[in-house]
Amino acid sequence: SIRQGKFDFSYIKDWRLFTETIRVAKLIVAFKSESLRDQFDALHLDFEKNSVKISLEVHSDGDINVQEILENLQKEIEILFSQLPTNLYLYETPGGLFIQADVNLENMKLLEGSEFVSYSKY
Repeated sequence: SIRQGKFDFSYIKDWRLFTETIRVAKLIVAFKSESLRDQFDALHLDFEKNSVKISLEVHSDGDINVQEILENLQKEIEILFSQLPTNLYLYETPGGLFIQADVNLENMKLLEGSEFVSYSKY
């Protein structure tokens, strides 16, 4: 069903498992998240039972427009994962900004037609 573009992510009840289907689904999530790397200095994904925790860092020598960064992040996550993030955490430091966002993966849409993922077990 993944190859045919008909995969329903709600079938995955625990994203922490390591079946082949879940590995491919995690690869899709990682692939979709790569566009966030262009906007942030560091990106980390932590898969939980029903969601993924996205951790992002922005380093800055000057002022950071926090509101603009959060609005852009919410829009980007909505585009990538078909929903707004929940439990958005924000830590401001003198050298930058650290953001964590939880994204429920159950209602995520599969890839758009223009996106490609290749997967190999080897």
